[in-house]
Amino acid sequence: MKKHAAPLGGIRREFSAVILSGLALLTGTTGCALFTHPPIDPEIQKASDEFVRALYTIRQQGIGNHDYKELTQRAIHGMMTSLDPHSDYMEPEAFNKEMESISGQFGGIGIAIQLNSEKKVEVHDVYEDSPAAQAGLQPGDLIIKVDGTDIEPDGLEQSAKLLHGNPDTSVKIVFTRKGEEKPLETTVLRKLVEPGYVTVKTIDTPQGKIGYIGLPTYNSELIAAQMSKAIEHLENDPSGAPFAYIVNERDNLGGLLDQAAKVLALFIDPPEKKLESITLVSVEKQGEKTVYVATHETDTDGTPLADKVGQDDADGSTVYFFPAKDLIKGKPLVVLANGYSASASEIFAGTLQDLRRAAIIGTRTYGKGSVQSIIRLSNSPGSGALRLTTALYKTNSGLTPQGNGISPDIKVIEPKELDSQSDPKEMSHSNMLRPAENEVRPAEVKDQKVCETKPEALSKAGESFRAKVTDRKENKKYEIVDPFIACAVDFLTRTETLTTTKPFSAPTP
Repeated sequence: MKKHAAPLGGIRREFSAVILSGLALLTGTTGCALFTHPPIDPEIQKASDEFVRALYTIRQQGIGNHDYKELTQRAIHGMMTSLDPHSDYMEPEAFNKEMESISGQFGGIGIAIQLNSEKKVEVHDVYEDSPAAQAGLQPGDLIIKVDGTDIEPDGLEQSAKLLHGNPDTSVKIVFTRKGEEKPLETTVLRKLVEPGYVTVKTIDTPQGKIGYIGLPTYNSELIAAQMSKAIEHLENDPSGAPFAYIVNERDNLGGLLDQAAKVLALFIDPPEKKLESITLVSVEKQGEKTVYVATHETDTDGTPLADKVGQDDADGSTVYFFPAKDLIKGKPLVVLANGYSASASEIFAGTLQDLRRAAIIGTRTYGKGSVQSIIRLSNSPGSGALRLTTALYKTNSGLTPQGNGISPDIKVIEPKELDSQSDPKEMSHSNMLRPAENEVRPAEVKDQKVCETKPEALSKAGESFRAKVTDRKENKKYEIVDPFIACAVDFLTRTETLTTTKPFSAPTP
């Protein structure tokens, strides 16, 4: 690793202690480490001897024909789940699926499937230019047979397994379509598929157009690139760029730590070069610190530090540098969050709130401030892996959302029939990871405002609560009645929002 001469020189020293660990996951991890054999230790030997005796006794004297491998996997699973709510043992198949998910690419036909109200497998979406699109599959088609195998009721996982496969292999699909009397049949050639995770829409208001970006997960290495493309699409819209943005992170349970940091850097630009680098998130584990920063700084040879890895001479922390871009050019920004926004989502929302770069609207987030690392137990194809909690992360302020979550700047009070999860569920775990009290974000933000979306207000279709939305993919307009979006639109279209929201108000040195 190259050592940089004071690479964080532009950051205030109290912030340089708040920087984060690379390659680790947040509902999993940003990479996979391989198990390293421990040194000879009498305690380990004694414990393993007792475990082997237990295995042998169960196999010899227990009722039933128990397989040693199965018993071992169950024992590891029990051990991991006893540690904390997020640690677990991943069997080989689960591990392979996780790695496939993280890579963001897999052999398939390019569709998203779901169960409809009758528990039948329905095509929810067909990716553009995918093998499925070329074969004529459409949203709403009901899949009834794949390669001669009848699809069972509730057969979502069954269908996914049958549809996935190696690139350049074919799969025969029988499906029904509304308006067609008989089932249809098509053969599709599988290709390497890249799912479209990020969604883009525009919301028309009397004050102009608002860009809306749906961000459902961080659990793919493709997220930051897709987010960048989404923003560039909106900014280069021939009909005009949006005057403000909404990023919807509701129900986003997290994912890869580095993706959260990279997405953050797309919205951050140190003001007038007064601060050349801004801390995005930090992690400490086993006495080692890693940091992600958005930067304008240059290396000792004059080249940009962005996309490099360095070391802070002051404290020895490893530093990952990302280019500070702010692709939306300082425009007003709202992040929507709820009780199912967790982990990497809380990094994004929390740091933007710390930097006063965005208003967080919604309900308190989940409260997961821990980082998990995936550690494979061997190189054997049949090897499982540990998903082990290895650290707590902190946002720019140096505080973790563990337990308390991220408290919104504007709390949405929904009609009872639409009420969503609002309390961090991490609080309910009796064996919750408990950081020091002075390291935890406050349960409520100061001067929190409330947006109460009463049914009568929504039903009157006022401009603030019922907005015209343009779906880019489907090229159609429709009305929304979404309490969270309604509050965001109401906030962004008020005159004082547009006149008082500054592009960036980070603390000055």
